[in-house]
Parts: sequence; structure tokens; C-alpha cells
Amino acid sequence: MPASGYITVVSGLPRSGTSLMMQMLHAGGMPVVSDGHRPHDTHNPAGYFEDVRVKRLKHDASWLCEIPGQAIKIVSYLLPVLPSNLNYRILLMERPLAQVLASQGTMLAQRASSSPEEPGVAELMQRQADLACAWMEVQANMPFLVVPYPHVIDDPRYWARQINGFLDWQLDEGAMARCVRPELHRNR
Repeated sequence: MPASGYITVVSGLPRSGTSLMMQMLHAGGMPVVSDGHRPHDTHNPAGYFEDVRVKRLKHDASWLCEIPGQAIKIVSYLLPVLPSNLNYRILLMERPLAQVLASQGTMLAQRASSSPEEPGVAELMQRQADLACAWMEVQANMPFLVVPYPHVIDDPRYWARQINGFLDWQLDEGAMARCVRPELHRNR
């Protein structure tokens, strides 16, 4: 199926590299769905690439039929609410949970918000990631590629090629790889 026939979903836990993947897809030539409401900051200097409508997917997913051929970022726990009458390709960002929690902790500490080290947060996040993977494995209309964030940082050209192949060879791999800035991978 040509890329125009499916929605590319970038998913994963918060702070797992989803914004980087959206940046890579955009640089590679894929249109991305982003409303610009959340501006870039020190945690995501290139931006978050989010759309507020995603937060309301459980109540209204009708707008998804307007975005085939584009990429959108949807946090992994919302994947089960995607309408089954559409076709998707999912790029599931995977990052070691300790790194996710460290990155989230740094961000929340600067906002003087709650800490991801509160009891049960790590277990909840791991359970969300496991449930998303198990759910995707049984969906006929949702082929997925697990993309390990640390490996993208270490070898962006290789992963740009893998992602491009998964998405039908229509992207500029060099531009995708140039988006990766290892100095921004601070929470190892």
C-alpha cells in the first residue's frame, strides 16, 4: 500500500524519543500533523510535534480519516482507541525505562511538578509499554517497527534506512539521519 494510504503513527512512552522520530520523518519529507501549541524548549529543542486532538481520541477520532499519508504522534496507551477501519504503520519508540524515568524526572523537576519516582510509576509505565506491544501484535491493519532510541542515537543512518524501508522507501534518509543530535541524549 502506498504511503498515502496509511497513517504513520509515532508512539511510545513519554520521553522515549517520539519527538525525535517526528523530526526525522518531517526532515525526510513526510508531512506531519502538529498544531504547534507546545513550543520547543530545552527538553525538546526541535519541538514536540504534538496535536492536542490526540488527547481527545477516546471521544473523537473522526479527524484521523483526514490524515492518511501523514505522521502523527500518539502516546502508546492511546493506541487501542485507534479506529480499526483505517490503516496504520506504527513506529514504536523504545527506550530503557530507567532513561525514560530519568528524562521525565529532569523535566518535571524543572517544572516543580510531581516526580516519576513516586511509588508505582515505573511499574505503570512498563505495564503500558507491554500492553501496547501485545495489542499491536494482534492488529491486522497495524504493522509496526520497534525503534530502539539509544540505537538511533548511536547509528542514525542505519535506522533512517530501516524506517524508510518500513515506510515504502519515500524518505530522504540523509536528512533524517542529520536530525539526530547525540549531545541531546542526556539521560543515559
